[in-house]
Amino acid sequence: MFYFILKNLYFFILPIFFLLVGIRHICFKRSPVSLFLGIYLLSFFVRNVSAYFLAEPEISFAPHFYVYQSLIHYLIGPSAYLYTYFALKPYKKLTFWYALHFFPFVFYTIELFPFLISSLEYKRQVLDDFLKVKELITYNKTVGFVPRIYHTIAKFISILVYTFLSIQLYIKSYFNSAKSSLYYNNKQLYRWLFFDNLLKFLSLILITLQGFGIFNPFHGFAFQPLDAFVFSDALYNFIFIVFAPKIQSGLLFKNFQDDLLNQTSNKDESINVKQKPRDALMEKINIYMETEVPFIEDSFSIKTMSQSLNVTERQVSTIIKKTYDSNFANFVAKWRLNYIKNMHSSSPEWANFTIEQMAERAGFGSRQTLHKVINRMYNQTPSDFFKEYLK
Repeated sequence: MFYFILKNLYFFILPIFFLLVGIRHICFKRSPVSLFLGIYLLSFFVRNVSAYFLAEPEISFAPHFYVYQSLIHYLIGPSAYLYTYFALKPYKKLTFWYALHFFPFVFYTIELFPFLISSLEYKRQVLDDFLKVKELITYNKTVGFVPRIYHTIAKFISILVYTFLSIQLYIKSYFNSAKSSLYYNNKQLYRWLFFDNLLKFLSLILITLQGFGIFNPFHGFAFQPLDAFVFSDALYNFIFIVFAPKIQSGLLFKNFQDDLLNQTSNKDESINVKQKPRDALMEKINIYMETEVPFIEDSFSIKTMSQSLNVTERQVSTIIKKTYDSNFANFVAKWRLNYIKNMHSSSPEWANFTIEQMAERAGFGSRQTLHKVINRMYNQTPSDFFKEYLK
């Protein structure tokens, strides 16, 4: 009885919930995070339901399910990476070019079409050959015009690349967020992505070992513990988006200027960007400045920002002038000064820095450049300025 309940829970009940939530996120939610989470959940719906029909005697009646299992692995990698990407880069706009991540899936679908319309007898023959395999890496036959071994390698590389891209993206965002209040405003999001990437990484290791027959060798389509472990990541994401739907909005933004609004000194009031109603582009600019911290590079320019946000330099310049009554150079300088104050107050290392070291780390490049900026904006020397500003 327990096995019956567990079997139906794994193959039908949970996948049906995945289907419903996935469709809802794709059709009715408007954020890129929700879209790719929906695709991810639908992939596991197909994966688990098709797995049920790959056991005897069901496989004899529906042998075409054999290719569905293989096909959806081209969906899982890119969809998992893209929901991580847009969760950590909410200022990015969803464009057609992101669809190129799914080109291998489309290509393989076209390649498999002749198999899907072939005779039942031919499908069973292909399955009989495949079920004799003990190690996927040695199987070189095909159901299309590309030998299956190449698809096996391609899918593994795809999962490998997308997993490490997600991990790299998470690590970079985590360390950038530590330079501001961003992490403290988004602890739940970072925890979700941490365990999500951890489960994917462990799954990747086990899949690699299985592919080479080292661990839990491949035995046709029989259910294996590895299948449940891979499924656990989808279940983890499903639980999170049901009980913590706010994570689908991506990073919640609160910039340096907002953090310093409670400061009462006149100096702080002159440095902090004046708060005015912002439109969507201005919000994207501020999110970009805090999540990427691009201004710590002395080569950072309005061209860099406009290219990252897919807008024109004129649009950036106009909205900054309209919102903050400031040009781009002064806008960036204020971010750098606030960055120095934030790091000086939160990092023991920064507390011992000289003005020249702080200038270099904050993107001013040198003490001379910092001197010119402070003298131009506040008519003071860096020493006098920071005595009051950093106290």
